[in-house]
Amino acid sequence: MSSSQIIEKIIHLRKLANDASNINEAANAMALADKLILKYQIVEEDIVSPETQESIEIDPGSIYETARIIPWKSNLANKLAAHYGCGIFYQTYYGETNSGRGVKRFKLVGRKSDIDLIHYMNEWLSKEIERLTKSNAYGKGHIYAFSYAEGAVNGIISKMKESREIVREEIKAEGHATALVKLDAKLDDSLAFMNKKFNLKTTKQKSKSQYDYDAYHKGVSDGKKIKLQAAITGNSKPILN
Repeated sequence: MSSSQIIEKIIHLRKLANDASNINEAANAMALADKLILKYQIVEEDIVSPETQESIEIDPGSIYETARIIPWKSNLANKLAAHYGCGIFYQTYYGETNSGRGVKRFKLVGRKSDIDLIHYMNEWLSKEIERLTKSNAYGKGHIYAFSYAEGAVNGIISKMKESREIVREEIKAEGHATALVKLDAKLDDSLAFMNKKFNLKTTKQKSKSQYDYDAYHKGVSDGKKIKLQAAITGNSKPILN
């Protein structure tokens, strides 16, 4: 199954979530798609020879571009990159805005199939979080909204990690244990390539004094309330809980 075929199945799941009225239903569809992606990656590692494996490359585009970093959006991009075994960094380009701050472009480093999937998942989840944040935080102010969105990101990523462990156990039982080692090494390989290619500086994001922790914890709670299905099905009927 190619990455384009995986994305076709993800699109099917995304359509199921179009009428989702809360983050639980949207995140459930996302988790189902993620389980499909992860399982395919592990099995693929076990059947592809080293000679035909994809090489590590730098994404010619950018996964996130902004003059002013929105914490939850950069958090989502960073955590999706790590989840799918890619490095991520940003460069600042000046002279492209009138703000004087420059434009920050977040770029991925990894295998093309992983980069493509991260772009797709980031676009999907960003739109879903924005839509659902608008629904759940309307009229409560921008601090509440951004705090809720940040919590939702962390709740969803937490559930994705749980899904990853479930798939790992399934794969072990199916005899693909060797591929797990290769899969786990993908992030280290991408980071090593990135650090060798660029002289990157680590920066710490400044903490915001204005932060609504109730909204954040509400977002985390909503993001984690996902009932995972046992497998992807071809049913035309919705499979969201």
